Formats: sequence, C-alpha cells, structure tokens
Amino acid sequence: MIKFQKFFLFLGLCLLVIGPVSAYDFTLSVYGNANMDDIIDEEDITYLKGIISGVKEKTQFADANYDGIVNEDDISRIESIIAGDETEVTMVDCNERTVTMKVPLKRVVAAYPGAVTLITTLDSFDTIVGVDENTIQNADSQLFGQKYPEIKNLETVGTFSDINQEKILSLHPDVVISMSSSLEPDVADEIQKNTGVPVFFPNFNRVKYDDDGGYFENWRQTGILFGKQNRAEDLISLWNEEIGKVEDITSSIPEDDKVKVYIAGFTKAGFEGTLCLYDPIDIAGGKNVAEGAAPTTNFGVLTISKEQIIKWNPDVILIHRAGKEPWYPIEDIVSDPELG
Repeated sequence: MIKFQKFFLFLGLCLLVIGPVSAYDFTLSVYGNANMDDIIDEEDITYLKGIISGVKEKTQFADANYDGIVNEDDISRIESIIAGDETEVTMVDCNERTVTMKVPLKRVVAAYPGAVTLITTLDSFDTIVGVDENTIQNADSQLFGQKYPEIKNLETVGTFSDINQEKILSLHPDVVISMSSSLEPDVADEIQKNTGVPVFFPNFNRVKYDDDGGYFENWRQTGILFGKQNRAEDLISLWNEEIGKVEDITSSIPEDDKVKVYIAGFTKAGFEGTLCLYDPIDIAGGKNVAEGAAPTTNFGVLTISKEQIIKWNPDVILIHRAGKEPWYPIEDIVSDPELG
C-alpha cells in the first residue's frame, strides 16, 4: 500500500531556459571533433595537425569533411565550424547513423513534438515548414504551442511513425528531424534514400545532462545545425549554473536521508512507464527507486508493474508533463484501488 499523503505530484519537467567551455564529460559526435572531447575548437586543429604529421593517432571524427582522407582540407572545415560559416557538416545521431547536412538549416520538417521543442529552444521556430499530426493535435497543451500558436497552421507530414514521403518532397526541407523511439532507423534510411532529404535523430535524452547523448551534447550538435552556437552555449552555461546552485545544497544530504522517488508517465504504459536514470532526481538530492533496473529502450525507459511500485514504496512520485496537462492524470493514480 502506498501512502498518498507522501506524494509530491510534480507536473512539469523544468527546462532551465549555459563562451564555450571544454569541461564536460561527453564526446561531441560531430566530424571535426578531432581530439574527441566535448567541443570543436582550436585544440582540434592542433590535434589534426598532429595526425597529419604522424605524431597523433587518427580518431573517429578527425575527417572533418567526411571524404575518407585526413588532410589540410579538414583543417579548413574545422576553421569554418569554429567561425560559424560552415556550409555542410557531418554528425552521428543517437541511432549511430552518420548524416551529412547543409547548414545552417533554413527549412525543417519537425516530425516529433520533441523536435519542435528543441528547435524553438534554439530560437529557430521560423525554420519549421512541416510537423507531424500529433504536434498539431496537442499544440495547445505544449509549451511551444503557447508561445507559437501559429504552429497549428503548418503543413502536416503524417504521423511521427508514418511519415508521408510525397509531402516531404513537396515542402523541400533541408532535413527531417525525428526521434528514434517513434521512427525506426531503417525507415529513416528509406525516407532519406527515396526523398534525398537527410533524416536526423538528435539526442532527445531527458535522462542525462553532461553525458554522451545528454542535453549538453544535443544543444551543441543542433546549435551547429541551426547556426545557433552562441544560443546553445548560453543554454548550457545557464543550465550548468543552475544545477550547481542546487547541488551546493543537496550534495551534503546523507545517502540514508535521501527521498525515494518514482517518476511516471514516460511510455504508453502510463503510470507503469518509468526511467532507470534521471539526473534531476539525483541533482535534487533524491534517490530514483528504479535506478539499477534494466531499461527496455536506449533512453533508459522501463515498463514495470504496479506491484513493483508498491514494493519500492516511494516517498515521492513525479509525473512527466510536457505541457499544461500531465500525460497521466493524478486522479487516476489516487483512485487506483491496486495502489491502495
């Protein structure tokens, strides 16, 4: 039996809306990141010169122009990326697909609500020429729909799992941005082959921040794509600063005193859909009851039983929310006889 008076029903995933700092733990998956750190900067040029002269080992992202040869042309490409005047970049998306795109992006099909959130966070709403039907249907409940109600007037390209390729062609986009949990990689490859339009899966990872596939890498990747590197760095700096303020307080909480937390509503399973890893819980001084469980997707999502939730006996339950309303109603939890 779960004591509901202990619940804290959190109804919002906060987006703390952080010049460049090479001090993070992720590897930026962009060709040109020759030294395999978290940013493309002058150090990559130095490292690349070492590869060319034979004193450094070739790395995955050293071939900046992705032509199969590491030479002086790659130095020129890195210089262009640093200056923000590059016209083409190659990246590895969250499905390990290597995608080359013309930049900065001017016309984008955002085939998933999360793609719209990402683009609007980078102040690039004006690049969106088409969206999926779910984005239109749920625009009023999304934060981006509140800021940009005109999104409901955009062309639709089908559902995020069944994209209309003819519609894609008619919109002449530079890229289709989607999410791997809604569109299979082989389908994305087929769309890309049939239309000639790159399909890219950013790292829509709400689980981690300073890690491979986390928010910070995501913003740096897409900042390059949209020519919004400065905006991306502002976001990273702000977020990092705010996280630091919280951790200054919570880092001293003894392990035994940490609140046990369950986060719900991350899959179609509703209340039983949770996350094995979720940085906000750790940062806030809590303990994720699902941590250590085996995820069922590459985003750390896990579907479990109500019996397991009762066994975990969380002190706090967080409910995922992307807009005005939670994806799983509070009333359904409180009135559920199985939860006591």
